[in-house]
Amino acid sequence: MEHGHRHAYGYRLCESDLSEEFIQKALHHRNIESQRVYKEPTYEDTRVERMKGEKRLAEKRREARELQGGQERQ
Repeated sequence: MEHGHRHAYGYRLCESDLSEEFIQKALHHRNIESQRVYKEPTYEDTRVERMKGEKRLAEKRREARELQGGQERQ
């Protein structure tokens, strides 16, 4: 199996919330720590999380502006 395909397979197994023991057997790893590399976030994972964070920050800023606007009117 080409290494890129193996890595994609390992990543999909980890994303499927299967037990570490099952993944170890499926990938023929002697050491369970060997599969840790497949749990590292991908570029897409980090992009999605960054977008979520930016959305939360924008919402907090909007809420703060609304609160400030309400206090100024009182």
